[in-house]
Amino acid sequence: MKKVNTKGFTLIELLVVISVIGILAGLGVGAQGPIKEKVGQLQRKAMLRDLYIFLQTYQQDFGSFPSVQPPATRYEQGGGVRDLYPLSYTGRMDKQQLNELFHPPGGQFDDFSNDPRPEEFDKNHIGWSYNSTARIDSEDPLIADQGVSSGSLRLNSADRGIKPLSGKEVLVLLANGRVESVPANKKNGKLLGDKVKDWGVLKD
Repeated sequence: MKKVNTKGFTLIELLVVISVIGILAGLGVGAQGPIKEKVGQLQRKAMLRDLYIFLQTYQQDFGSFPSVQPPATRYEQGGGVRDLYPLSYTGRMDKQQLNELFHPPGGQFDDFSNDPRPEEFDKNHIGWSYNSTARIDSEDPLIADQGVSSGSLRLNSADRGIKPLSGKEVLVLLANGRVESVPANKKNGKLLGDKVKDWGVLKD
């Protein structure tokens, strides 16, 4: 008579297997945060490069980056993201493009209407900070992650429209088209590096 092997997993072996699976699952969940943040950063970089195409063609046609203010007062006041309104009323960007390029991942934003009004160009509709006074082909900051003010991140803001997408760094699109990642102090949000001393013109 042929002997049947009835040996299976012992209780200890089963517990070991379950423990290993639990550890691996925990590692996977723990890695989701950094991976998600990295993916979001890559998406924001791509969005900034796409935005630059619109801003550059506008600058070539009108001699300056979009603004709702006359040149006489633009450099004193700075218009923030409301200065981006000309991208809409000149027909360069439609509702879909506005929603796609002005809503970076990681934030909560209001959708634009079919015929966007000037008041929709605010911090609740746009997830960037903007500098309409930047000089073409310079290293002036043109657009940066939301929540940038006077060279720092507003880390403790309760306002969803200006809360930074990251407390460690800020992505900046320079007027020459280059995208840079600038580290920030984790405690006070101050942007680090010699270049940022004059970046207070970025507004949301």
